[in-house]
Amino acid sequence: MKRGTLTGCPFLFRLQQQKMIGLGRIKTIFNSQVIDIKPDAVALRAQQNILHQIENDYVFVFAGGELPAEMLKRAGVQLRTSDVEVLAA
Repeated sequence: MKRGTLTGCPFLFRLQQQKMIGLGRIKTIFNSQVIDIKPDAVALRAQQNILHQIENDYVFVFAGGELPAEMLKRAGVQLRTSDVEVLAA
């Protein structure tokens, strides 16, 4: 995440994110930059040049207000879009 806060998200979604962060279900690394995406891991560079290697099953790309589908397809990224409903627990 580029900023040190969860901004730009709908209010209820942001509340759910904050809850999951508090429960330890989501780990956030603010002010970070993606360095590499591999099939099973992502490398991030965070503040003070700290490198994080995070195992993953999926990568979600949030790049501005409009999905750069053509650019991502040219880069070899497989896209699947769908509507997501967040349910408060």
